[in-house]
Amino acid sequence: MVDTPNQQGQDADNLGSIFKSLELFLSYEGQVIVGTERETGMEQKASNVITLTEKRRCLNNINYEKHLELFEELQKAAISWREHNYKMKSRHSIEEF
Repeated sequence: MVDTPNQQGQDADNLGSIFKSLELFLSYEGQVIVGTERETGMEQKASNVITLTEKRRCLNNINYEKHLELFEELQKAAISWREHNYKMKSRHSIEEF
């Protein structure tokens, strides 16, 4: 995740270098999330672009319930993943003895 790569007021050359470097991380096996204040040119390579329309807001009342449900699903999946992997790790430790 990269939050506002132009935050320090990069000149055009340095900002271009930052975005070229970010392209190296693009793959089908993961994701790169970039939060920017303006379009960067990377939007054409993105599979999903979310444009915020309200100043200083990334969540609004209209979508709150939907996002809360998605967050709760993600939380459950993360807990399940952690429990599964912890059990697997514990099982391997026991088998080693």
